[in-house]
Amino acid sequence: SFIVDVITYYGRGEDYSSGNVVEVFLILSLPLFLNTRYFWLVSIGVALKYIFTGYILNASFVIIPLILIAILSIMSFFLLTRFQGYVRSISTLYDNQLEEIVKGVIATLELKDPYTRGHSERVASYALLLAKEIGGFTKEEQKSFYYACLLHDIGKVHIPDQILMKPGKLTKEEFEIIKTHPVVGTDAVKNVEGIKDSICVIRSHHERWDGMGYPDQLKGKAIPLFARVTAIADAFDAMTSSRSYRAAMPVEEAFQRIIEGEGSQFDPMLVEEFKKVFPAWRKFHEKYPWTKKWEMYREVE
Repeated sequence: SFIVDVITYYGRGEDYSSGNVVEVFLILSLPLFLNTRYFWLVSIGVALKYIFTGYILNASFVIIPLILIAILSIMSFFLLTRFQGYVRSISTLYDNQLEEIVKGVIATLELKDPYTRGHSERVASYALLLAKEIGGFTKEEQKSFYYACLLHDIGKVHIPDQILMKPGKLTKEEFEIIKTHPVVGTDAVKNVEGIKDSICVIRSHHERWDGMGYPDQLKGKAIPLFARVTAIADAFDAMTSSRSYRAAMPVEEAFQRIIEGEGSQFDPMLVEEFKKVFPAWRKFHEKYPWTKKWEMYREVE
């Protein structure tokens, strides 16, 4: 529009008079995009168009459309902030509902297996710290990842109690039953909004870098990144918390076990990131109230 106006009027001695109803419609429709940066880009862009046009054509007439653009932009900005407020309210309500569902599901699982009480919460917290260390994830991605981590063992509700809480070593047949829980868990929550984007965490957190994991024997980078992150967090917490068949391992020993698993069980790149974030994991482990009632971690909001 700027180029057309300049070509049309420059050097012809005609008075500049132009108006574009599309620009008016565009300014008024900006709130529908719910994007503040886009609002300023378009509003300032249209204003600059008239400023440069007026300067090049030496036309004072541009003051009128500039005033109109300013008025429309102010009206549009108020609508934008109102729409964004509505969206935030709906999003908060949705997050609260999803949070309550996750709490209820985890509470059910932990009633079934008291030895894993707090395990899901700790794994999600460790995994989120590691994901933040890696960087490059949006808040929404982190939130979806965190919820999926909380539910990574949800498929264990399908495992018989005598196997899940067996104090001794599992038989081959019993271990095969245990290995079904990632698939069962994935099927259980595959249609839950807010988790679908990170459903790989539930299905693939027992895959190994060398392809010897389960249920799909994925290898290397074929394993989704979030699942590889969760695998390290899950292994670390499993080692540093007490179970029905053994006592908790010291965190330094667990750290060394993770290092030894580099390139076989765990992604080498993530092991390097784990070394960086380990002090934060150790601090979390030391300060974790092991006897407290479970509650949602509030880091991602």
